[in-house]
Amino acid sequence: MAAGEWSEKVRMIVTIVVVVVVNAACWGYVYMVGRDLDKLTKDLDKVKKEVEGKKAEASQLKDLEKQKRDLHTENERRMKMLSSAKEDEEFHTKLVQLQTKYSMSMVGSISPRESEVDVPGVPRTNFRRTVWKMNYNTPFWGLIQMLNKLEEHEDRFYVIENLSLTAKGAGMSITGVRHSCNFDISTYRYVSMGP
Repeated sequence: MAAGEWSEKVRMIVTIVVVVVVNAACWGYVYMVGRDLDKLTKDLDKVKKEVEGKKAEASQLKDLEKQKRDLHTENERRMKMLSSAKEDEEFHTKLVQLQTKYSMSMVGSISPRESEVDVPGVPRTNFRRTVWKMNYNTPFWGLIQMLNKLEEHEDRFYVIENLSLTAKGAGMSITGVRHSCNFDISTYRYVSMGP
């Protein structure tokens, strides 16, 4: 039986069946596309989270690099404060000039003593400490002026330790009377140990 011979009722049933089948196929296709879209959306969200994580890591790396540069700059600045062997000799010469300028008479001689700097937990360091044992007979005011001059005009790092002042005679006098004075001056320097 040809389509032209179909009754109106059969045509309507066939049309309804075709519409239902086409509609079901369209809904099936839309469902599959929606499922794929959901999967792609989840994948996109996952990738976005990974990208945010990588951005956070990159930001941390930039912060760490900046911190490293700042620490390197600070280390360079501090290393410049440390003296070299030549500067230690110049420092010794300056001490002699200051003792002469402020009427300080040396008892004995200045003898520098070098030692390795102990750093807890580090078996061997590149830092050396030079200590000058100073022993003077000096007016109190001369000692104060010398220490002040060192503090004002010396831009590298040094330490004054073990300062003792023994008054002569009737007690401490600011001018004139010479007192016995002992102290240590320490300087630090970096010694390259090679590759």
